[in-house]
Amino acid sequence: HSATTSTQNAILPIDSGNAVLSKVYYIPDCFEESFLENLAKLSKTLEGNSHSHNMSATRRFFFSEIIANSILSRLPPSLGFQRILPDMRFIEYGVG
Repeated sequence: HSATTSTQNAILPIDSGNAVLSKVYYIPDCFEESFLENLAKLSKTLEGNSHSHNMSATRRFFFSEIIANSILSRLPPSLGFQRILPDMRFIEYGVG
């Protein structure tokens, strides 16, 4: 599953020996800092919801085809993604 998109961007599987985790990747430098900063700013404008029976975290939900397409355009083509779903959320875990 390991592939290289350039000399600086390696696609690293989390655990190639695990059926589920072999499809989860760490992609260094996939998103530029300004893109991540804009997402962080967006998250602060969304109402938080901490009502969950199975996790102690604040979730902020949003829908954006524009952001989904922007994420897709930054993913290495070798992963084969053709679409990113526009229903997204930020999850903020507490300390401890």
